Order: sequence, then C-alpha cells, then structure tokens
Amino acid sequence: MAGLECGLRFRKEGLEKENNVHYLKGASRSAGQEELAGLISKLQDFHSKLSAPFVEKEEEAKLITLGLVCYENVLFVGPPGTAKSDIALMAARLIEDAKFFKSQLHVYTEPPQLFGHIDIRKLRRRFRKPTYEHVTTGKLPESDIAFIDEIFRGGKIRDTLLSIMNEHAMFNGKEVVKVPIRSIISATNFVSDEEEDQAMKDRFILRKFVMPVSSSPEAQSKLLHAAFEGEFSSSKEVRNPVLSLSDIDKLYGAIAKMDVFRLEDQLIEIFASRIRDIEISISDRTKGKVLKLAAANALLNGRDHVLFEDLMVLKYVLPNDEDELKKVEGMLEDTLSPKAYQKQIADLKNNLEVLRSSLSAEVPLVRDDVLKMTPMAISTFKRKARIFIEMTPAKKEAQELLRSAEGLEGVYQKALERKQNYAARRTETESAEAAA
Repeated sequence: MAGLECGLRFRKEGLEKENNVHYLKGASRSAGQEELAGLISKLQDFHSKLSAPFVEKEEEAKLITLGLVCYENVLFVGPPGTAKSDIALMAARLIEDAKFFKSQLHVYTEPPQLFGHIDIRKLRRRFRKPTYEHVTTGKLPESDIAFIDEIFRGGKIRDTLLSIMNEHAMFNGKEVVKVPIRSIISATNFVSDEEEDQAMKDRFILRKFVMPVSSSPEAQSKLLHAAFEGEFSSSKEVRNPVLSLSDIDKLYGAIAKMDVFRLEDQLIEIFASRIRDIEISISDRTKGKVLKLAAANALLNGRDHVLFEDLMVLKYVLPNDEDELKKVEGMLEDTLSPKAYQKQIADLKNNLEVLRSSLSAEVPLVRDDVLKMTPMAISTFKRKARIFIEMTPAKKEAQELLRSAEGLEGVYQKALERKQNYAARRTETESAEAAA
C-alpha cells in the first residue's frame, strides 16, 4: 500500500475550480472575453508577421512573442548570420511606438554605452554633494524592447544589467528608477559555463539554439528569395504595427487571471522526478516562471485556458546546451504526449484497483488506515480524471477512470458497513462472554 499512498498526492484546495473553464468560441461572451479574444487575435497576427520575412524562424518568433507578453528575456545561441538581430528589430517595428535599443558588448564596454553619459552638471556641483547619474535618453533604461549582442563578452558591465533584467529597475545616482523594458533579447555564439555568469544566464528564462537554414533545396530557395527581396524591397518595413504596448500589458494582466494551477500536479512531477532522471537542474527562480509561460503559450494558441500541452514551453526553458535539448525533448515526449497521458491514466487505474481490492477484503483484513484515506483518494482520482478529460486528448480513458472512481464510492460504503457490523458483532460476543 505504500506505493499506492505515494501515488495519491492531492491538493486540499481548488477542487471547486475543476470545471471553471471558459472558451473563447461560443455564442455568448462577456465584454471582457470579447476584449481578450481581440487581443489574442492581435498576438497571433504579431507572431505571424514577425516570422513571415524570415526562413525557418517560426520558433524564434514564438520565443520573442512569449517573452514580450510575459515580461521575460530571450537568449538566442548560434553562429553569426542567422537573423538574430534582424528578428528582434522586426519585433520592435511591429509594436506601436515601441522604443528599441540595440548594442553589442565586448570586454571593454563601458556603462555609458548602455545607460547614457554621465550628467556632468550633477557631477561637478560646487555646493552640493556630486552624484554619479546617467542621462538615459535614447538608452536601455528608457527602451521598451532591446537587443544586446554578444551578451557574455561584456566583462563586468554584465553585472549592471541584472537588476534591469529581473526587477526592471536600476540605480541611477541615489534613486531606483523603473525601467519600462518588456523584454531584452540577446544573442551569443556560446553560453558561458563560468560560475560568475550563472546569474546572468538564469535571467534568460527562454533560450533557443539557432541554426542556419536547413540544406534542403526548398529551404535554400526560400532563403535566396527572402534575402534578395529583403535587400531591394520593403518586406521588412512595417506601415501598420499590429500590437501596442498597452495590448502587451493587457495580455500580461490576462495571464494573471488564468487558472494555471491546473498544471500543478504535472509540473511538480516534472520538477521532482523527470528532470532529475535526465540529470538537469533548474533554479527556483526559473521554476516559478514556468506557469506564466505556459499561460502565454495558451493565449498564443487561441485559448483562454491552459492544457498540459502548454508545458511544452519547457523545451525552451530547461536545456543549457544542445545535448540537454535532446534529453529534454525526449522527456517531454514521454510526459506530455497522448501515449504518456494514457500511461499516466493506466497507472492511476492500477492504483485504484489496488485500493478496490483492499476494500473488498474480508474483515478484519480491511485496515483502518485504508478506510480513513479512501474518501480523499476517491476525490483525487475524480479530480485527476476530470483534469485529464478537459486538458488532454485521452478523454475516453479518463472518462473510464472517472466512472471507476465513482464506482469505488459504493465499494467503500460496503466495506465501511462490513467493518461496522464486524465491530458490533465482536462487541456483542465480548459482552456475552463477560456475562457468562
């Protein structure tokens, strides 16, 4: 029974939210749902137009889109000439009135390159204490979206970026200044393994290993046409931006209202077991961001509710190199595919049948602890079955699990009655023996 009890993890709260799912499609929608549907349409249009001028860059466009609506940073790792900076600039052009900042780091990069020159007037004040304050006009602290190339070659300047990347704030003189940045997109030819760079690397929640266009004749033909047209036409010019900064902020707010904790059990299993099996570690900071990314992925796919498949964003979160990427892809296939769902449901059914067998045993073999745990176990089976019905393609198998769980309630009641009758008969026998 130990394995059974370990398998019956449950949450005490939130069961009343199991059926609280709202779909964007339908005859009647509230004004809020209408607005959200419009925002999602704009988001999808943004992603489509962002990837359109480029060849085989749909995933890169997806990461930038997710990064923007989640206020998270994106790292592209790959060789030069793979359109990393071009797609970042295109993203800024597609956002109405977005301030774009671009810079390339090297070991001798100085703070003024990123934050603006020092205000000489405040530094040379005669009768007041001088302050070391940047004039940030046109620089990173006033940008909405930024591209920073060769992020790991920046020497000590990298440390000054950490608070902007994580808290969206910086020290300027004596004050903490809020930075309106939605996302910093960075590129590098390599990912540093140095201990001093781990904090920087951990600020990039979304990472993608960018490859040159594939060598197939079709892909190469598309590349030649796109490059030539981009050189002599206005294919990358944007006359009508498709998103505004306000739209992005509203989408970020919509994420906060989504019931992301329906993914909790599945995500905990991945964190507690699956990634340990493939020897990959992840920081607590990154773990805390995954639900937000999954919700953004749902919005990008036209849904106002999450499904297990939205956890596929972990493909862009967990790997630190291309070898780890292969491990993560295999793990996700084993965890989030239709076959994986069927296996998880089968395991739950096996646990349920073990419990049914224990409850069907003749008294006094039905242990008190089994009877005590059974109501919560049944609730857990039913809750998980409903989640599988609503959030995975394995609906038929999950419905069978739900029916089995409902049938287990009758078995439990009979076992309880037998136990009570047995206890009553035993009391009568003991009383009769005492009287004799």
